[in-house]
Formats: sequence, C-alpha cells, structure tokens
Amino acid sequence: MARQRADEVPGPGLAPRRWQCGVADTRRSRWSRWASKCRATGLGTGSRLSDARCPRFDHHRRGAAAPGDKLLWQWGLWTHTLQVREAFARDGSTPDALCIGGSGTVHALGDTSADDNIDIAAINEELTGRDSIQTTLAATRADVVDVIERSGVFEFIPLLQALDLHRSEPGAVEFSGPEGSDVVKRLRALPLERARDDAAGHDAALVNLLCLAALTSDELRHDVAAHVMEQLGWVGDDGMPLSGEDVEALCPASWGEMCDLGLCGEHALAPVARLDLLREALRK
Repeated sequence: MARQRADEVPGPGLAPRRWQCGVADTRRSRWSRWASKCRATGLGTGSRLSDARCPRFDHHRRGAAAPGDKLLWQWGLWTHTLQVREAFARDGSTPDALCIGGSGTVHALGDTSADDNIDIAAINEELTGRDSIQTTLAATRADVVDVIERSGVFEFIPLLQALDLHRSEPGAVEFSGPEGSDVVKRLRALPLERARDDAAGHDAALVNLLCLAALTSDELRHDVAAHVMEQLGWVGDDGMPLSGEDVEALCPASWGEMCDLGLCGEHALAPVARLDLLREALRK
C-alpha cells in the first residue's frame, strides 16, 4: 500500500496533485543519465549558449556521427569541444540534438550570479522546439500527460517523441484482424486500477508504462519509477520512499496484464515489438 505525503494536497482531479513550485525546481532532475536512453541521438550539448539550431553549427554537426568524432565550436572568448561518445540508430522522429547532461555554466556578459545547475528540460525544450513538444503531448493520452506534469519529470517528453505516437505504418506487431483488435483493446484499457478507487495504483501503472518504453535495465527502470512516484508524492504506509519493486506491486492487475501482453517479464517480446505495443498503450 501507499499513501500521499503530508505535504501533498488533493487537486481538482481524481488523483492528488503536488503544490506548484518554481520552474527551475520542478524541471531539474537527477535522472539525466537515464534521459540519454530515452532518445537515440549521437550528440548533445551542455551549454545554454550553444545554439544547435544555428544553420552553420547544424551543417558541421551532421559530420560528427561516429564515436570519437569531434567538433570545435567558438563563442566569443569561449571554446567548446564536442565529442561523440556513443552513436545510436535513429529515425526521422528523433530530434537532431538533445542535451543528456552537463555541469557548470558560462558566465556570459559578466553574469557571475548565474545558476551553475544545468536545466536539462529547458535546454531540450529549446533544442526540440516548443511546437514539437506540444505536438507530441497532443498525441499522448491525457492521463499520461497528467503524470508527467504533476511529477515534473519532463525527460519523458523526448521518450514520447522517440516513440513517434503519430506513426501508423505497420510494425513488428500486426494489429489488424480480431486478434490484433483484442490486443489494442487490452492496451487501451490500461491501467486496470481506476484512479477513483486506487489513485496510487493508477499512477504506478502509468509510470511503469513510461519506464518500460525506455527499454532500460530493470535496475535503472526501478530507480526511475521510484523517483517519479516520489515526485508524485507517494510513499509507503510507513512513510518511507517506495522502491521500484513497490511501484510494480502497487498495480498488480496492470502489471500482470503487461506481462501477459509481452511488455515485461520472462516472456517479454523483442524490443521492436514491445515498442509497437507501448506506442498503442501511450497514445491518445
């Protein structure tokens, strides 16, 4: 079982909502290492001053594609060396650049009071564009968007962009015919825990769906799920933070259905098939 922390209050919706806090406090996340797994991208930059939308920079960036490739970029008195550390397969739905981590800052124009903390979500909003983010969220289930907004874990947005929720072309899973239609109905029925009767279980199921879509190790998935539930304000009955295993246990009906569908467990399908299923489960 889980309960809402004492500093949480019910909002206008069925599930409890957090108090609103400052943008910098809400958006900053310690899970930037996980965000790198959410999008297949070979290049990111940790400087707010780096403009990946600059045509000249974009032209040279296209030439840095293999691990070990370097770009030398100068801005005023500062020199930035960007090195490709790892390259991943990507498709047209993947943004050209994402920031997956960083530290420090460039105190431009004598602004020595600048915050040294890197706002990953704000940087990626600039890199991907607000219109792209809004388009992605418009194609996402309302209850999934609600979990992202309440938790402040905006690293999920690049993950949803990578899933390409607008995609309609046939994939590894065939959704036509009676059997395919039944699979779609089961996916769209998730979570099986109703928000009115079991708000914690409903949140936990949605968090698990999002984390499964990242295709990470179980250890990292558990870490992220626990963090998101903490951000949503859920703790154990003893007041202690929930573990990743606790998050799974909060939604037994949904977790069992996910395993039966091949999204997780011993009989999990191949990654490409799981992504097809998760796309159906997460889109509007």
